[in-house]
Amino acid sequence: MSADIVIVGSGGAGLCAACAAIQAGAKHIFLAEKSPTVGGHTILSAGTVAAVWPKLQKPQGIDDSWELMASQMIAIGKTNDLSLVRVLCQNSGASLQWMEDLGVRWRKDVRKIFGCPNVRGFKTNNARSGFDYIIAALNFIKKNNVNIFTNTELTSIELSPSGTVGGAIFTIDGNKTMRVKTKKLILATGGFTANRELLTNFAPDVTSEMRSSANPKGLLYDGCDGQAMIEASLCGARLLNLDAVQIIPMGGGRTELENGVDIWLNSHGERFVKEGCPWKELKAAIDRQGASRLWVLSAPHGSETENIESKLLDGSLKIANSWDELASILQLPKEKIRQTVSEYNDSVLGKISGLIDVAESARPLSGPPFYIGPVNLTVHTTLGGIAINTRSEVVKSNGEPIPGLYAAGEVTGGLHGQDKMAGTGMTENFVFGRIAGTNAANSI
Repeated sequence: MSADIVIVGSGGAGLCAACAAIQAGAKHIFLAEKSPTVGGHTILSAGTVAAVWPKLQKPQGIDDSWELMASQMIAIGKTNDLSLVRVLCQNSGASLQWMEDLGVRWRKDVRKIFGCPNVRGFKTNNARSGFDYIIAALNFIKKNNVNIFTNTELTSIELSPSGTVGGAIFTIDGNKTMRVKTKKLILATGGFTANRELLTNFAPDVTSEMRSSANPKGLLYDGCDGQAMIEASLCGARLLNLDAVQIIPMGGGRTELENGVDIWLNSHGERFVKEGCPWKELKAAIDRQGASRLWVLSAPHGSETENIESKLLDGSLKIANSWDELASILQLPKEKIRQTVSEYNDSVLGKISGLIDVAESARPLSGPPFYIGPVNLTVHTTLGGIAINTRSEVVKSNGEPIPGLYAAGEVTGGLHGQDKMAGTGMTENFVFGRIAGTNAANSI
């Protein structure tokens, strides 16, 4: 086959690249997905997007700027590529408007989300907003007669004698081979959170007990194995930050998407960290607890929640209707737990100080009833990968682009440095997926 543009991966970044390429005039797009279904990790995601978008922030009296967002990303990530951070933050609001134009309907209330210092969390009304992003992009793609080839895995990238992209080889349904001629190839295959060998080689903090947050029970197909990243490196692409892996606590206990509405307890029923701190700080605080169990306690109050119903069904989250029930679940004296909650509430109200700080947006925890459940450390995101420039072009070690090769989303490295500010992974899909698709189409 021949195509103007080949896009590998049908998650958020890949579908955004396809939409942008169509809008820029590309006619013949070959969109390949290695799994049996489309959507990647995006379709499974709560989908909160971090962005500076005055259109919805100003009506809530929220002061924000792309410069502030950039400085906060750098403070969290430490080793970020500053040029990529600038592009992401400057284009974050425009990317939300672009997604709205594709059909996404944003909630009007902007939230302060866990792991993001400012109030800039955007979602749809769906608890799994990632589904809405995928559907909006799919509808646009189908309207423009672009087919997606599922069960189609990239096995190699072809370069011409001059070093430009010449095509790609795919394996279809595990036993057929297809060669697609193209001069423009976009890699949007996600990270390598599903590749235990690569994680073991590059990220010693990842233990054998940790699963991917996208597949915490190990029951789902997960194609994020880093294959496209490896193929790009064989073409001369620079790989960077492969040791940077974001490990976060996920599981039954965490029910809230915003800061200041739950408290984190160790096995002694004591708070041990400021809720809402950056993920890397939280991970370090958890590590200091040693082998003790970690719990998250919250109270039902009707805010945006993380799929409570399914967690209650599988038993990973429980409701305690009294202090006695809560003490029984935690296997601790109820006086100890009541003291912890009381001290937390007094800290929120400013009645006492000298204890562990509370989140700026914290409010008292009322109850019983309470939600309570354990959380475990999971591999959330790989932050390293293929090096790109601000045009989403894949670059070599000397910084020169490989002509015709682009990448976007979690398959790339450099943007986030050593840790990722919450919500910016989805922003990355929108911004750099759009950039990759537009530039690939404009250079045909």
